[in-house]
Order: sequence, then C-alpha cells, then structure tokens
Amino acid sequence: MKKKYFALILGFCLMITNSFVFSEAIDINETTMDEIVNRAMVNNNLPGLEVILVQDGEVIFESDIMRNQAMTLEQSVIQTGSISKVFTSYLLLQWMDRKNIGVVDPIEPYLPLNIKDKTSLDGLTFANVLTHTTGITTLKADSAVSESPITMYKPSFGVEAHEFFKSYKLKPVIEKDEFILLSNVNSLLAGVLIESISGLTYEKAMSDLLETTFGMDLSASMVAGETISNAQIIQNYSVSGGRHEPLGAFRTLYLPSDDFLTTADEISKFMTFMTGDRVSDEMRDAFFTRQVGSFSGRSYGMPKTQYGKYEVFIQDGGIPGSNSRLIFVPERNLSLFISYNSNQLGAREEITKAIFEEILPGYDSVTVHETYEAEALERFVGVFSPVNASMESIEKLTKIIHQVRVVENDQMLLIDKMEYAPVSETVFYNAKNNVYAEFKTDESGKLKALIIGNNVYTRASFFRSIYMEIGLLVFSAFFNLLAWIVLLTKWSNMRVNRIHDTPRVVLMLHTLVMTALLSFILLVSARYSLWDVIYGGSKGLAAIKVLGYVNALLIIPALMMFNRAKTDFRWSGAMNFVFRIQLILSVMLTIWLWLYNFI
Repeated sequence: MKKKYFALILGFCLMITNSFVFSEAIDINETTMDEIVNRAMVNNNLPGLEVILVQDGEVIFESDIMRNQAMTLEQSVIQTGSISKVFTSYLLLQWMDRKNIGVVDPIEPYLPLNIKDKTSLDGLTFANVLTHTTGITTLKADSAVSESPITMYKPSFGVEAHEFFKSYKLKPVIEKDEFILLSNVNSLLAGVLIESISGLTYEKAMSDLLETTFGMDLSASMVAGETISNAQIIQNYSVSGGRHEPLGAFRTLYLPSDDFLTTADEISKFMTFMTGDRVSDEMRDAFFTRQVGSFSGRSYGMPKTQYGKYEVFIQDGGIPGSNSRLIFVPERNLSLFISYNSNQLGAREEITKAIFEEILPGYDSVTVHETYEAEALERFVGVFSPVNASMESIEKLTKIIHQVRVVENDQMLLIDKMEYAPVSETVFYNAKNNVYAEFKTDESGKLKALIIGNNVYTRASFFRSIYMEIGLLVFSAFFNLLAWIVLLTKWSNMRVNRIHDTPRVVLMLHTLVMTALLSFILLVSARYSLWDVIYGGSKGLAAIKVLGYVNALLIIPALMMFNRAKTDFRWSGAMNFVFRIQLILSVMLTIWLWLYNFI
C-alpha cells in the first residue's frame, strides 16, 4: 500500500516538474515556414539562409537554402561570431561548479600575474564577468586577421590573451555592478579564468565541453585546431544594390568572445540539450534567469530582452558578410537559430519577427501602462552618446555615429524620433517596439545615464555632439574650397616678392592633402559599416589614417609659409583670411582625428 502511495506521489511530482520544463507543443506548418524563409531570402537579397527551431529537446523545423554554392546543415561551416560568448559562459560556470567557486567570489586570486596587477580589476567578481557588469568597454577594432580560420596555423588563446592584456588598460568607463556593458573583454577574462581554474588551455577545455556534453564533435575538432577534410566554410558576401560581392576570409584573434565555428546541425544539438531534460536545473537557472537589469538585463549566460509578451534570451553574432542569432524562449521551452551569409544586419530581426508571428500567436501584444504625469521632462532633453566604445581603438568613432537625441514633445519624449510615454518619474515606454528607456540618476537627482534595452548612454557635451562634429567638417570643406579658388585664380600673384615659389607650393600641397582627407572622411561616412570599424577592413579608414598624419606634418610648414607670404603686398586681406582660417581648421581636424583614434 505504501509503495502505491509512494508511486502516486512520485508521479505527481514528476508531472509538476515537467510542467515547468516542457510546454504546449507548437504546431508547425512547414509549407508556411518555407514561405517565410523564401520571402526573407528575396526581401533581403540573401545569398543563403539557415533556420532551425527546437522545442522540448526536439527539432521541429529546419531549412537551409544557398544560391551560389552547395549548403548542408551537416557540413557547411558558419562563423557565428559572438555566439562564442554563450559557450564560454557555460564552460566557465561548469568549471566554477567543479571547483566550488561561487559567483560572488572575487576573480583576483585566479588571474595570471600580468593581469592581476591591473588596479581596475580590484573587487570584481565572477558575477561581474558573467553578467558584463565590470564597467569595462568592449574591444572589437583590429581583432581579426585576413586568413582562413580552419586552414591556417593559429596561436593558442593563452598566447593571444597574454599579448592583449599586456597592452590593454582595462579602464572602466562606468562603475561596476550597476550597468550592463556587453563587452568582448569580459569574455576574454572568462577565457583566462577558465584556463586558470581548469589547468587546461581554453581550446582543450572547450573542445571537451563540446564533445562530451553537447555531442558537437565537428565543432570540438575545429576549436582544437584539427584539420577538417569534409567541411567547408560558407562564402560570405557584402550585399549592396542587388549585387553580391564575395568577401575574403577572416580569423578572429580571441576565441572566447568571437567567431565560434560550427554547423547548423551542430548548433541544433546545443539547442536540444538546453531545451531538453539533460541540462541541470542549476545551469538552466543560470542561463534563463535574469540576474541584472531593470527592464532588459542579462543572465549568467545570455542577454535578456522582451519580444512582446515573452521574455527571451538572445545572442547575436557575426563577422563581415555573415550574421547569426540564437534565441531561447523559456516560457515555451523554445529555441530559434538563424544564420545567413550577408552583411545585412536588419535581416535577422525581420526573420525573427516573421517566425514568431507564425508560431507564437499574439506574441507581440504590448504592455498597457496607466497614464503617468511626469514632471520636468526638460531635464532629460539633450544628446546622448553610447558608453560602450573602446577608448583605445577606432571604435571610439561610434560615440558620434550612434548618438541619440532626446526631445520633449507634449508630455512625451522623442528619442531618436520615436515616442516614449512616461510610466514612472524616470522610465518611459515605446509601445510600437515594446522598448523601455530608463534614466538613471544619483542620490542628488543628477542624471547619470540613459538605458535603452541593453545599451547605456551618457549625456554628450556640446563640443562632442554630432552637430559640432558635422560643423567642423562642413567648415573645413568650405574653407578648403575657398583656398582652391584662391590658388586657381591668384596663382600667378602668389609668389613671395615675385620670385619665391615655395610658399604657394607648400600651401597648395597642404590644400591638396586636406581635400583628399575630407573626401575620404565623406566616403567612409557615406558607406559606413560596423564591420569596417570592428575588423579594420576598410581601405578608406586606412587612407584617412595616412592622410591624417601627412596633414598633421604639413601644418607647421604651411603656417611658416603663410606667415612669410602674407607680408607680400599682393596678398590681399581676403586671401590672408582664407588661409588663416584653413590652417586653424586643419589644426582642429587633426585634434578631432586624434581624439577618435584615427591617428
């Protein structure tokens, strides 16, 4: 009798447990899903697209289409970029569990000597590293080399990390604990901690995890640096104006943060593991429980955001010409993977929403907030720059490019021209995109930061606003044009004392260099690509750097020749004014290039 009651109780407990892990099965219409995939291919002009859906540990839909080369879920190797961070987090958590290390324990005892003496790391915990709350900015620029990631010799991560941390300052741009800054540097620290705790190389520890835990044998072999004979890297493309331009190979220097090599079939094994019954409760909680953040946030494994009524954990990644997205929806025990070989960043969001609209009816219902009468909205008005930009690389330029402007508009705020209604004294809500904007203040009420999703912004000074930057470039171009007009119309009268050619030649050379420099700045701005900043792959950026140095070197000779030339009676006041202002603007332009790490 007792055994009977025990069996009933056990069965009831198992039923309750499974109700938390497994959810109502999604009814997949494969014909409709195929139409969604094909429509996404056409609308975004994608050369190739792979989509996988997993629920309750089972693949419920998969599709792969490639126009220009053979593509298979099993053997076509994709470079998933920052999805590497998800696996690095899992690996660190696994070794912390094995060594009885808590998330609130300090990282300092486990750091090698060349990193341990960095005072900016004092007091940081494993939780700071895992949740990206160290306050340390990301580092992306020049973090890759132009070579194949699977056929060339690669130094170990330990060697690359030693060189990186030897020169990188690790200076926080914002206080720890309070703000999430998604940063490659945190993942590099995680990789170093893995090597220290496990006593293994990162490559060995990761390949063991992939092979023994997830069954991702091919991915494990590629991480270990083994030669793969039956796999092929998918060709990546830059898509513009309907044309597909093949891109060269890229190999990321820092494995824990970037460029996880895998196949769609292999990534589905990870998805089935995380949504199945083999993952431990502790690891499930670590990955699918928000640890920090007000309305967005992050778990120990992935960034968290809101898709309509669903809380989702999402990691995007990519390299030039390739983009991927991995999503988990814990409430439905669902996982989605998207990968395509194009530089179109917006396509993954369009595909995600199209799929969710099909399989999660009513997913995009918005939250209804009661009307809140906020006061003194003018204190939030201004221009805000993103915090998370490396101060030591060209990526600092994104502090201008990705500025947002906040304007008061009839009891609402317009943030980048999108309406945000107040839901509390410092929190505003955009119903169209279901996004919150929160203004953080200190104890005295002074504005500290603006948080939109997982992005942190601080108020930009007037002299660092995009309007001042554009003004500098416009005035430089205008007076450079006037200098050309003077040179072309007054050339014969610009000899000093009628015999000296050097002043006018030097001034012409300086004007020529400034023209080329401003032209390349305009060209790069018009064709700006985030990948150019991250991988330094733009010839335009390289040209700006060279011309910036040449322009800086010519300033003093040009100034000397101008001071000499203006004593000639044939140099009118207008001519003197044009070249004087041109030289002042040239100095300001040089300072601007230096401030944003061009030179």
